[in-house]
Amino acid sequence: MYKINIYTDNAPLSEDVIATGMERVNTRLFKCLNYHIDSIYVSNANKEVYADDIDQDLKIKTQISSINVINNLLRRIIYKMESNFGFSMDLIFYFIKKKIIKNINDSDCKVLFVPLGADIRGFKRAVEISRSTNSELWVYIVDDFESFSEFKKDKNGLNLCKKIANYLESCTRVFVISQGMKNHIENKYNAKSEVLNLPYDDYKKNVNHEVTLNKEILFLGNLSHFYLDGILDILKAIQYLNDELGYNLKLRLTSACPKEIYENYSSIIIVESVAGKDNLHKMIRESALCFIPYSFDNKYKTMVKTSFPSKTLECIAHSKSVLVYGPQYSSSVQYFNDNDIATCVSGRSFTLLTEGVVSALNVDMQQLYKSTLITNHSNSYIRSVVLEQA
Repeated sequence: MYKINIYTDNAPLSEDVIATGMERVNTRLFKCLNYHIDSIYVSNANKEVYADDIDQDLKIKTQISSINVINNLLRRIIYKMESNFGFSMDLIFYFIKKKIIKNINDSDCKVLFVPLGADIRGFKRAVEISRSTNSELWVYIVDDFESFSEFKKDKNGLNLCKKIANYLESCTRVFVISQGMKNHIENKYNAKSEVLNLPYDDYKKNVNHEVTLNKEILFLGNLSHFYLDGILDILKAIQYLNDELGYNLKLRLTSACPKEIYENYSSIIIVESVAGKDNLHKMIRESALCFIPYSFDNKYKTMVKTSFPSKTLECIAHSKSVLVYGPQYSSSVQYFNDNDIATCVSGRSFTLLTEGVVSALNVDMQQLYKSTLITNHSNSYIRSVVLEQA
């Protein structure tokens, strides 16, 4: 049986533990590949993680660094110093890499699989480990390192980004999260890659939407710079539909809304966090539609072209309808169009968005969504992509 080792800075956390997007990606991907995983090495480079936080199916294979004595404050201080002054200490990784290298050398696995978030430091660490263990390096690139480092004004990250082409040359295989990322890597670094969709098998359901639907449009996730413009636009559309056409819609958010936005639209905004997978899925099913916006601002163009919001799969798995709002080049618009499941508005227009909301409210895409998930995101399909050349 083919076996791989995994190195990651983001632990595969239980679905009931508060997690970042990359931690969610890892949990689902590792569970999909679990049968073929020998060990998962977690560096703890990002935050403190404990054994009880790890997904039950992966706990026995996951080795967490014992560096928890270095607390989150010290991590932030080190990261800020590196970012501000442009040098690389990577102090926490320095203390644990010898043990990781020894364990990998003691195993029979010849492949090191590394999923990478936005921080380029993870790529640097992966290359170091693969060279020290003489392992084939397979990487999975989920975010654009350079755009992230520019946005964070991370001098050390930007310095390391100059080595991306060299890092890619160290890889036997390069997987990417979207077609946009594949095009970006080929055009900028002349490197070949394979699109590896996020796995999602939790679509086996039979929901009667006619009974459960409310009048809420749901946006999942944080209100970062990627999404704020879209949130403001749909609030204006909802206000118009309610005042002029007699709708009674509200926008439900699962994270805090900026004060200036909330005060202007408090009558049509519901803010309520949600805990646990079952509660999340219930909230999605009971919403009139899910809203997935992306920024039209040109300064975020590369990130919008290359990323893929992980919450997208939960939306299409459990909702009646999804409205995507973003530029034509965005990965989300491209994904929905390519899979013929589009209710998309790809121009920043109040009229088009208002019409898009009405259209999305009046269609039931559930069967098409389910077919898309089975074809592109089932565990069996993801395994075939990762292991086809093994």
